[in-house]
Amino acid sequence: LTQMWHFMCDALIKAIGTEPDSDVLSEIMHSFAKCIELMGDGCLNSEHFEEMGGILKSKLEEHFKNQELRQAKRQDEDYDEQVEETLQDEDENDVYILTKVSDILHAVFCSYKEKVLPWFEQLLQLIVNLICPHRPWADRQWGLCIFDDVIEHCSPSSFKYAEYFLRPMMQALCDTSPEV
Repeated sequence: LTQMWHFMCDALIKAIGTEPDSDVLSEIMHSFAKCIELMGDGCLNSEHFEEMGGILKSKLEEHFKNQELRQAKRQDEDYDEQVEETLQDEDENDVYILTKVSDILHAVFCSYKEKVLPWFEQLLQLIVNLICPHRPWADRQWGLCIFDDVIEHCSPSSFKYAEYFLRPMMQALCDTSPEV
């Protein structure tokens, strides 16, 4: 079973890194997260973690870059309602992929607890960027969900990250967007 999982795991990680269709990508990411939850601690080796960390970092960086590009298009002279509709669709797709990044991190924290915190450090600044007050509400929501998993599954080791998440969590209590 373990050998079969490692064969599938390699293929899933590769697909997450290369799949261009966001609908297919989200399903692959969801499946990967569920597999991690089911297989538990020990299902990922150091190579899996290294590759997955790079891919998740890339997905988060792409999310921020796409948001910047959409903002630039809103300043363009050709901007109109039709362009805005397209931009909103693109944003929904990006946010959906962000939810799947959160799902994978949730599964990893559920399975590996505080053992995974050194690996998480490579993503920390990007997650912190998600919860900045100027970010869209969906970014703040999913960034806080990720930190919630850190707190839930890695306490008391999670307290070293309190400087990053405590104030944004307190601000989220009064956020104008109830989803946060």
